Amino acid sequence: MNLLALALACTSPVPAQAHETHAALSLPDVAERAVRGVVSITTSRALPPQLHMQGKVPQGVGSGVVIDSDGVIVTNHHVVDGAERVDVTLHDGRVLEATVVGSDPRADVAVLRLTSPPGDLTALEWGSSDALRLGETVLAIGNPFGIGHTLTRGIVSAKGRAMGVAEYEDFIQTDAAINPGNSGGALVDLEGRLIGIPTAIFSKTGGFSGISFAIPSRMAHAVTDDILEDGQVDRGWLGVAIAEVDGGVVLQGVEASGAASLAGLQTGDVILAFNGTPVTSLAAFRSSVALAGAGEAFDVRIERDGAKRVVKGTLGRRPDDP
Repeated sequence: MNLLALALACTSPVPAQAHETHAALSLPDVAERAVRGVVSITTSRALPPQLHMQGKVPQGVGSGVVIDSDGVIVTNHHVVDGAERVDVTLHDGRVLEATVVGSDPRADVAVLRLTSPPGDLTALEWGSSDALRLGETVLAIGNPFGIGHTLTRGIVSAKGRAMGVAEYEDFIQTDAAINPGNSGGALVDLEGRLIGIPTAIFSKTGGFSGISFAIPSRMAHAVTDDILEDGQVDRGWLGVAIAEVDGGVVLQGVEASGAASLAGLQTGDVILAFNGTPVTSLAAFRSSVALAGAGEAFDVRIERDGAKRVVKGTLGRRPDDP
């Protein structure tokens, strides 16, 4: 049996919402509009002193999305991780320098800001990844292999995927062609709204094999807002150990002083819904708790000893968050 490798869709010289019935624009219209909001990203770092050379060397190539005409760009954490300089190439070839505002390795999201943003930037509007349905057409835009802006078409193949490349995952799976260098780019719906950030491919060779993954806009948007507003991500925390079961997740352990314990949750409880949303997977549940935010009220619908009930409480803060 062949082993499949999960590769981050970012090239490097080192190991490297719309419902289609509502779409008012033609595919070329959507493409023309969306491409203007996607950028190519090149990162570099200083050479080691022992090499006795000057300047910086290329470190990696990826993509990004303009989300504010003032020069704010969202991309993947792994695209800019360790970079000392970040250069952004706009759709028309202009190259501008950017700084990293903040980065979240747990969700693989980073936020950049252009140091001297031009006045004619095109920003993409956030869409709703929650509203996506299986089979909907999506477009992926990015900078594969560093060759420049490229657009591919596919469908939503699945939602709520977890592949082990980030701590918080709730991926959109698509068959739109995504290759190394597409990381941090745009997955848009048929109205050109940003519904995902391509981040990984499932492949034997490191190239596209028909299975690609994108961070849903629900997560990317929340993380981006936290970084811009507070400089960090303020995640909710229950203080539980969980496992996935049919129809929800089961609590395998509850911290004595954690939010779950204070709310009255117990080991063995099966959580069926969180804040009114059915629990469809372990990954989706973890993401929902985290994105709800520390200090926020929550309610969970549980099953205990064959009886269903609703438990309410207040989320704590993840212990190792700043």
